[in-house]
Amino acid sequence: MVPFAGHIARKRRTVAADTYSYRFDLETPIHQGRLMAPHFLDVPFIFNNLGGSQALAGQVSQRTQSIADRMSSAWAAFAETGKPGSADNGLGPWAPYRAEGGPTLLIDDEPAMQEGILEQDACELRSIALELCGRDDILVPVSESAAR
Repeated sequence: MVPFAGHIARKRRTVAADTYSYRFDLETPIHQGRLMAPHFLDVPFIFNNLGGSQALAGQVSQRTQSIADRMSSAWAAFAETGKPGSADNGLGPWAPYRAEGGPTLLIDDEPAMQEGILEQDACELRSIALELCGRDDILVPVSESAAR
């Protein structure tokens, strides 16, 4: 997820509908794995279209197809009911994100909920930005950055 994911999820919690957070951790084998889990890799899994996305997701395997089946089932459940997680789709219970921070579903072979991962990712990205750019405010939304 992008650095602003936690910020967006917290802002989203000010409305009545639940907000769900996930991080797709499955690494692609493309380019000898150097891409790791790039942005957009989750999309072929969500739409269960691995066959048409081998340039990004790699060869379809029983492992990747199983993850795609579970993800597409969860997204379909979310579209139908507003709740993505259930025992039926293999991702298990998926707790909504809370305004004060909260759980994120890490999606890989064995999906698991983890507390505070978006905040941890944001801290790591800020450290990298500070080291590489000499400043960390480049990762803060404009409205917050202007207030500094």
